[in-house]
Amino acid sequence: MKNKILSIISLLILISIFAVSCGDKKGTDPTPPTPNKGIQTYQGNWKVEGKDASGQTVSGTINISSDGTITGNVQGIIGEGQSITKDKITDRGNETYEINMSEYSMIYEFTFSSDNSGSFKIFVSSPDGNKYEGGSGTLKRQ
Repeated sequence: MKNKILSIISLLILISIFAVSCGDKKGTDPTPPTPNKGIQTYQGNWKVEGKDASGQTVSGTINISSDGTITGNVQGIIGEGQSITKDKITDRGNETYEINMSEYSMIYEFTFSSDNSGSFKIFVSSPDGNKYEGGSGTLKRQ
């Protein structure tokens, strides 16, 4: 009888160990994005150069102010006298900022790879909710 109880306890321990080792693994989610430093970190003048979807040159200068407001003159992104306020800028993590210009069905994405350079993408929003890339290029601090 003593051997039977000992065998049952041993079997239960083995089953418990097996159940724990075969359970769902936690913590396998992809690494969450690193929080950004804030668009205002990149204050100053930036040279913008790239191409739109039709191959036309996109170039000009933007200025990022200390409060995060963006001004400048770059065809297809921002017109002279126009400003993009911080409330239109969404922090996407990993130094990527999304600027939603819904009144123009446009979304701009700025990604900074360093304090002095980065890239941009232009997206066009369609009525069905999808977005299509409409251009891209580089950002360089002046």
